Amino acid sequence: DRDVTGVQTCALPIYPKFAARAYGWLEFCTAASRDSRLRSEMAGFYEHWREPLRSAVEDGIAAGDFAPVTSVADVVDTFLLMIDGSELAEAVREPTLRPQRVRDLVTAQARQILGLPR
Repeated sequence: DRDVTGVQTCALPIYPKFAARAYGWLEFCTAASRDSRLRSEMAGFYEHWREPLRSAVEDGIAAGDFAPVTSVADVVDTFLLMIDGSELAEAVREPTLRPQRVRDLVTAQARQILGLPR
């Protein structure tokens, strides 16, 4: 049974400098909302992040470990949304979404969308 460690590694606040990275990402997103050149760079980042996620999901499907409840593209974009959401929550220090709770929520959602048992 394949686990969701890869999603957790790239999506969750499990390393010491997560908060600093989250603040930087929030600032970059804000700047990109006002600058077309930065928006273009941001699109490149997202495409760069999609590829390893897409490959991991496709490999899991091919191995018979994953049975996603939606398309691979939707799974990948959902993971990206969860990553961004966890970083935003950290950047604004949202009190109910602390690291362990974020890990638990993202893990549960990843397992569900990948068709894994809870």
